[in-house]
Amino acid sequence: MAKSREKQLARMTKLTPPGNRAQAHLVFPYQEVQSQILVDVNDLVVGYDQPLLAPINFTVAKDEVIALEGFNGIGKTTLLRTILGELKAISGSVEYADNVKLLTSSRN
Repeated sequence: MAKSREKQLARMTKLTPPGNRAQAHLVFPYQEVQSQILVDVNDLVVGYDQPLLAPINFTVAKDEVIALEGFNGIGKTTLLRTILGELKAISGSVEYADNVKLLTSSRN
């Protein structure tokens, strides 16, 4: 079987490697963070017909991780939807740094 395989290989045409080896040039756009504060929430009041929470003030800085915890129905999702601009705030403001991009996915 080895001799048979050797004969098959001898009959095959050999390919020469390509002469010019093109190299990939990849560019990933990167924007330097100008501000340490990415999200700034000032006196934000959220709710629908009436406020669900007292006015809230907080900031989210670069490389910071936050968590919202609490009982059902106290306004966690309403707060997030207001910060993301999906709901209108009753009062207060939410400001983002220039390079912040909001990525949302809607679940129905």
